Amino acid sequence: VSYGELAGVDDKGWPVALQRLEGILAAGAEGISPHTLYTLSTSVFRSMVTTARERGLRLHPHLAETADEAEFVLAGTGPFADFVARFGLDFELHGVGSGTTPARHCDELGGLGPDVHVAHGVHVDADDRALLRERQTVVALCTRSNAVLQAGEAPVADYLTEGNPVALGTDSLASSPDLDLLAEARATRDLARRQGLERPEEALVRALTLGGAQAVGQDLGTIREGARADLAVFDVPVDGDPYAALVEHGAGRCVATVL
Repeated sequence: VSYGELAGVDDKGWPVALQRLEGILAAGAEGISPHTLYTLSTSVFRSMVTTARERGLRLHPHLAETADEAEFVLAGTGPFADFVARFGLDFELHGVGSGTTPARHCDELGGLGPDVHVAHGVHVDADDRALLRERQTVVALCTRSNAVLQAGEAPVADYLTEGNPVALGTDSLASSPDLDLLAEARATRDLARRQGLERPEEALVRALTLGGAQAVGQDLGTIREGARADLAVFDVPVDGDPYAALVEHGAGRCVATVL
């Protein structure tokens, strides 16, 4: 499932950017990614959300990744304000802000819902997490990327104990050592344990499978009659908890796939 993404666009650049987006969608993209609240003008972000909904496409923004993002969305200041000024972009939040958090501002623009998954979700408070649950928006956690970029640590234990729908992501090779989702699961397990959650492994395997499927709107990730029979086989210890074994030993150990 691929998404057509735009960044660095204000109202003046929207007509040309929309043409570029149309080309991406014509080439087969199945969703729209308004990159972030700080790389698009508010009106362009809203227009991309509207375009996706009118066409029945899914949405995937990055959200609440860094403290700098939270500052810019709240008050319109900080390093991202300097970015906007340096590139001569006309963003409504610049110097003013929205007066609220990225999660709540994204919701104000229509950018949350069951047809949306967001990446990161690091800088969120309890009210933000409750809003994401209410909107049935999946959060794709990218633990290793957050560590490399020093973006902070997502409240993984809170997401899992409070019942937020979550998936696991790698972000990209620009900020992660590899694209192995089980390596990502192991790092996310370690983070959840540091946050006080003793046994997060089963929830993380669910995030790898059912959570990922929910994030992209697909009926996948479960072994049951009538489901797509795609399986992956991992060479891991078979004594003890299978979820713990898969998370601890599964990275790089896929020995077969069945499609």
